[in-house]
Formats: sequence, C-alpha cells, structure tokens
Amino acid sequence: MNLTVFILNNSIIMKTNSNNKRSALRISLFAILLTIVCQYGAYAQDKQKKGIKVPKKTMEMYVGSYETRKDTFLKIIIEGENLKLIDPYDKPFNLVPINTSRFLLEAFGVDIGFVKNDDNKVIKLIMF
Repeated sequence: MNLTVFILNNSIIMKTNSNNKRSALRISLFAILLTIVCQYGAYAQDKQKKGIKVPKKTMEMYVGSYETRKDTFLKIIIEGENLKLIDPYDKPFNLVPINTSRFLLEAFGVDIGFVKNDDNKVIKLIMF
C-alpha cells in the first residue's frame, strides 16, 4: 500500500492505492486526527504570537544560565520588555510568552518552561 499526504493551509489531501476498506477506514481516521492536530497547532501558535504581558519582576526570576549538557549553557536575558534566549554560540532568539512561566522559542517552534522549587526559586528550564 502506498500513501501520499499533502498538507496545505491546514487542509490534508491523502491518496492511497489500497482497495481494502479496512485500510481506507484507517487512513480516513488518520486524516481526521491529523487535521485536528494541525488546526489545533495553528490555533495555539496564533494565540502564542499575540502573547501575554509578563511582569518584569517575573521575567527577572528567569534570567540566568541553564546547563543543557556538560559545559553547554543557554542564557536567558531581558531585552527591552521581552525575554530572549542566547544559545551557546551567542545567537539571540525571541521568547514569546504563552503564560507567565512558559514561552515559545519562535525560531524552532519549541516551548520552554521554567520550573520553580517550593521556595519559588527557578531551578531549571525545560523544553517541550
């Protein structure tokens, strides 16, 4: 069975050479699921691009260096009214707030979250 999938403007076009009804049903269900995921992803990214306002005091808690692996660090800085991530090669990337502790690393479509301990101190950065 061959399956070809095209995704255009949140629409999915699927083509198969299968004459098997069971396979066709599975492919249809897969197409529906994929459509839902794509539409939700577009909605979430649109919401993230609008962003929310994170208080400067909250952003200041996230400023610092975070080790991603031995001797490799990511830095978080405040530039103007926004957080930026500085990679190990000193290249800056915008962080768009999703909520007050989670941000979208726009360049890569990756979410970054800051984890706090019981004393409300940031102890790590995680990527989703």
